[in-house]
Amino acid sequence: MVSPLYLIAMLLGAAFLHPLIQNRSKLAGQLVVLVVLGATVAIPLQWLMALDIATMQAVVFQTAGFTAPLSINLQVGVEESLFLVIIHRKQHVVISVVVVFCKHSSSLFFYFT
Repeated sequence: MVSPLYLIAMLLGAAFLHPLIQNRSKLAGQLVVLVVLGATVAIPLQWLMALDIATMQAVVFQTAGFTAPLSINLQVGVEESLFLVIIHRKQHVVISVVVVFCKHSSSLFFYFT
């Protein structure tokens, strides 16, 4: 299973790199956002399939190698992965629709900001 820390790192990295990439190429900036959003759907979907098919138990990821009071522990189970798939899939669809509408009409951009 992929660690949930990669989801956090990918989203923070994309948020940091997007303005830098957007200055050089608008298409590359949009591509980075869509790839990261696609990965945020694919990773929980992989968790859901692994947990459902193999009937695995929930997995707890420790961030700093310590127990709960000293670090943040992230649990990934069937409920968590299903919840993340639903949220990230909806987010991916909304962002894709906004990008398509903004390409066709620059006046629509002001409604979404």
